[in-house]
Amino acid sequence: MENGQLIFDQELFDEQMKKSGLLNSLSNPIFPIQTQFCFIHLTIQEFLAALHVTETYAPADMNEFITNHIRSGKWHLVLQFIAGLLGKKIKMFYRDYIECVLAFAKNCDVIHGKHNLNVNQVLVMKCLREVDDEEIVKDVCETTAMNDVVKLRVDGFHPSDSAAVMFVCKHMKNLTQLYFRNYADCFREFLQLLQKRCINILELMEGFGDKDKHIGAGPVFSALMKSHCTLNHKHTNLTFLMLHGVLLDDPGLSNMRAFFENGHAKHLEKFHFDLPLSPLSWREEMNYTAPLSAR
Repeated sequence: MENGQLIFDQELFDEQMKKSGLLNSLSNPIFPIQTQFCFIHLTIQEFLAALHVTETYAPADMNEFITNHIRSGKWHLVLQFIAGLLGKKIKMFYRDYIECVLAFAKNCDVIHGKHNLNVNQVLVMKCLREVDDEEIVKDVCETTAMNDVVKLRVDGFHPSDSAAVMFVCKHMKNLTQLYFRNYADCFREFLQLLQKRCINILELMEGFGDKDKHIGAGPVFSALMKSHCTLNHKHTNLTFLMLHGVLLDDPGLSNMRAFFENGHAKHLEKFHFDLPLSPLSWREEMNYTAPLSAR
């Protein structure tokens, strides 16, 4: 993949590979009697590239490979495959490869305690998720720049990206401020996060739209009441809670009442809550005036 090659001469494949169903045969436009091959999907080639790296590279060489390719979008899926394969090797007691996992996180940029998530930063978290080892992720968060993250904003990512971020967030000891938007598609991971770590400032926004895309206030307050931080660190208390565009049904109202009446909000200094708005009511609230052409 280094040179972008997608079509290969038949000499590169043995008969077993040719019959595997993973290849498409192509006629050579220059030499019609010669058959060429390509993989039926690029993902297969990317996985085999990752397998080649993890099976033939020494840990030091793999560290260099990860560092050199992590900022190139072309290699993102290959790196995720590498992370998953590394996780399997480590579980088989190849502990030398833990340093390779650390190589992913060393490419995270933390500025003034704020982790500005971009494509590359999310990739790092997705790779850590692929390793699928809580203890290793915990070690990564404690020994890299991730330990300096105080504030994290998760806004507008694909559900699988958000789920990976939440998986890693559980182990960031100094993280005290969280902002999540449109988290309904990965609500299980989100609620687990609220239950397993303490947060000082929590802002949630569900926006407007289909009610099926809303978790609602009930599960959020339920998770906060069950919160028990599993991190070995200086614990913090929830002092700021903002719920914007969150549905409030009868169970939600009941859980919110229990949250306040049973002492879970005793440290809360500021609480902001507003119901979801339709696009029209949002425009009306903002004194929106439709242009003449739209009337």
